[in-house]
Amino acid sequence: MTSATVAPKREYYEIKVYNVTSSVQEEKVERFLKDAYLPALHRAGISKIGVFKPVETDTVNFGKKIFVLIPFTHSTNLENLLKHW
Repeated sequence: MTSATVAPKREYYEIKVYNVTSSVQEEKVERFLKDAYLPALHRAGISKIGVFKPVETDTVNFGKKIFVLIPFTHSTNLENLLKHW
């Protein structure tokens, strides 16, 4: 009897980095993510999205960057999403 090898489940990730230059711009990006982008991703079936900001002790990036991590279960999910943007 032989055992079939099962390929590991692949995951795909998109990382977006928003560079902000002021607290006003940071607030606008946060509002866009909260009110438009994240709800659109949820409607597309992507429920677990990570939004991260550097901690205050990161004196280089604090208040200057917002990171968004979007996981995809298949590469066509990413391709389909990109077609709509």
